[in-house]
Amino acid sequence: MAIDAFKAGRTSAAFAAVRPPGHHATSIRAMGFCLFNNIAIAARYAQEAGFEKVLIADFDVHHGNGTQDIFYEDDTVFYFSTHQSPAYPGTGSRQERGYGAGEGFTMNFPFAPGSGDDDLVPVYEEELPQVVESFAPDIILVSAGYDLHRADPLAQLNVTTEGIAEIVSAIMSCSDVPKLFMLEGGYNLEALGESVARTLQVMMRYEEKR
Repeated sequence: MAIDAFKAGRTSAAFAAVRPPGHHATSIRAMGFCLFNNIAIAARYAQEAGFEKVLIADFDVHHGNGTQDIFYEDDTVFYFSTHQSPAYPGTGSRQERGYGAGEGFTMNFPFAPGSGDDDLVPVYEEELPQVVESFAPDIILVSAGYDLHRADPLAQLNVTTEGIAEIVSAIMSCSDVPKLFMLEGGYNLEALGESVARTLQVMMRYEEKR
């Protein structure tokens, strides 16, 4: 529905509050609470709708191994991820950059437990705009996993709600192309609710300026 709304010009930003999450699921295997890779399906649907070059930004605390695997040899989809390492599922090193035609179209930023706003936010404020400028995507999809929050029980990053808002703001400001945020992880319900609310506030602020 979001992709269709983008194509029809009805909006340029949307948030999909989907469950279960999806970024661990490969094309042949469900894993890590994920049955189907929602963001990958959305990427292919977007391409069928005419958004040929897709950038996927993934700020879930766990590396989206399924998303990376699906597009690892694809130069039409750029996968950009920040995540805790070591952590499940054990993938996402800086050396994983794609293969064949897809080499250079995967970019991973692993962070040690305890890393916080001052570590992750600059990646989205400084590194992501450079990728967007060079890749020139037609659409940006976001794996919005809120288990990077300092209160989440399944990981050990130290990102605050306002840090998440800064990450979202950086994503929203890096390009004028349509942006679809899709819910991934988040297992402290209070932190999840606060983080999603701040995400929507930031998204609406940018939309009001358009």
